[in-house]
Amino acid sequence: MNARNTQHTSSRKTASYGRGVAALLTLALFAAGCAPVLELRTDDQIHGDLVNEARDRVSVTTRVTTFDANGVALDLAVHEIGPGDRDHLFVMIHGVLSDHQGWRYIAADLGRDHDLMQIDLLGCGESDKPSPESLGPMGYGPTTMARRVLQAIQSRLNDRTAPPRKITMLAHSYGGMLAIRMMGNRALRQEFAATLDQVERLILIAPFDVAIQSPPAAFQGLVEVGYWKIELGNLLGLIEAPLTEIVASGFDRVEDAPREEATRLINLVCDRDRFESNCAILRQAVPWTEKERPDWPQVAELVEDYASIDVPCSILWGARDETLPLSMGYKLASEIPTADLWIFPHCKHSVQLERPGLCAAVIRECLNRVPVQVDQVIESLMPNGGRSMDEIRQSPALSRCLRIEILNDFEDVRDVEVVPAELPDLESPALEDFTSIATIQI
Repeated sequence: MNARNTQHTSSRKTASYGRGVAALLTLALFAAGCAPVLELRTDDQIHGDLVNEARDRVSVTTRVTTFDANGVALDLAVHEIGPGDRDHLFVMIHGVLSDHQGWRYIAADLGRDHDLMQIDLLGCGESDKPSPESLGPMGYGPTTMARRVLQAIQSRLNDRTAPPRKITMLAHSYGGMLAIRMMGNRALRQEFAATLDQVERLILIAPFDVAIQSPPAAFQGLVEVGYWKIELGNLLGLIEAPLTEIVASGFDRVEDAPREEATRLINLVCDRDRFESNCAILRQAVPWTEKERPDWPQVAELVEDYASIDVPCSILWGARDETLPLSMGYKLASEIPTADLWIFPHCKHSVQLERPGLCAAVIRECLNRVPVQVDQVIESLMPNGGRSMDEIRQSPALSRCLRIEILNDFEDVRDVEVVPAELPDLESPALEDFTSIATIQI
């Protein structure tokens, strides 16, 4: 893998996010008039302190050449913040329709005492954006994308003066799907063992689950809109208003929606290469049949891999997420054996943008936690003279024992205190439906 270095300083309708793109653009093109553009606040007005802190940090960008299974070479952009010799490294993987800038708020906080490695996925940000046709049917598929990301991580780790003692993988949405694939897929774990064995923890913000019955409404319309409509709308100056409205609807409070996010989405949609790359990412995220139904046998194999994740995994989710529902978070938390679930009230799909202070505080709390071992839970439930450990392990009730954290306030905080719920007696009938809940006292 080759690297080339450059240095620089660095409750509305989102359930139909993508469908809204198609519908709003069509209406904008053929309506008699043009709606005014919604005025959004800037980064400086919303989170000025974090933005200024982020600007003061130097980011080094490296383009790393990666290869797919067919040997097709393409470059990913890796943006690194920090001296490069700290004990703890965060590897940060963004979601679809985004790039490394989506981490800018919490990077200011986490970058104070951690090294950061932010990766632009293929087709996004400053990485290469090949046409989907040139890569074949799964050139933008999750396993191929994960393999390229792992090659980029491996290359950059090899160039550090000292390996980090700890690596935490922090990923959002589709990036969370890739992180799950990396840590759960046996072939990837074997191929990249030297890299993945250094990963101590996963922190996933609203990760995309592969087991879905139909394409998320939030994205379906996006991949269906004809690009000629976008080109015509851009020519007529009718793109900005509908796309700004879509970005605003992705935040629980419109005053928290930054103008910079709207600008990034507008630039992405109006860049045909980036737009088509992101559409390909969405189309190939889940295996479908020719009749556009889930390929359930393939889906089942992928879901089985969730059980192979053997590092602590914290899942963060906005209670009002209209892009990927909170129910998906409960499902993933029940299927990943090492997972706990943190629920952010008054937040939607991107808690790292809506509540960066609270998000960073929760991430730090996750890092400081001693992972709960299933055997410890079993032992705490097992009465004297009761059933054997093996009998309890095989009990269906145990599979329902989830760790869930409910944040009871939506303000940014620095300190959180966790009060664990009491565990019920093993003989209690309530055990069959037991969920261990801990409340964050703010």
